[in-house]
Amino acid sequence: MADGMPDNHAPQDTVNVPASDAPFRKIIDSTVMISVARFVMPALFTITIGGLGWVINDLRTGQRDGLAALQINQHDGLAELKDGQVKVWVQISKMVDEQSRTNAIQSGLSVQVANTSDQLHRLQAQVDSLPRR
Repeated sequence: MADGMPDNHAPQDTVNVPASDAPFRKIIDSTVMISVARFVMPALFTITIGGLGWVINDLRTGQRDGLAALQINQHDGLAELKDGQVKVWVQISKMVDEQSRTNAIQSGLSVQVANTSDQLHRLQAQVDSLPRR
């Protein structure tokens, strides 16, 4: 019993109680500490568990709301993308139409240039066949 505790040779079912002069014995036996242990500690534990539950619930609600907003934004983004693709294809269609029109005009001009060249050659042949003075 050097430290205020009974010998360890006590029967197995006995409770070892510190001696009255052992360290912290007065604090443990005080009414305030018993009240703190009886009422304050469970209240702190309850508040802590409640706060943790609130935080977890708030996180879950935030995730659900965030996912819902993300789905809405993705849907809107896809709708804008589809609308943009339609506008791009309309412009490409206009460009293809204009290019085919330009090709038709260019082809017609090429035929006219070829005809004009042929006429110029015939004229040149007629001029060359005229007698010289």
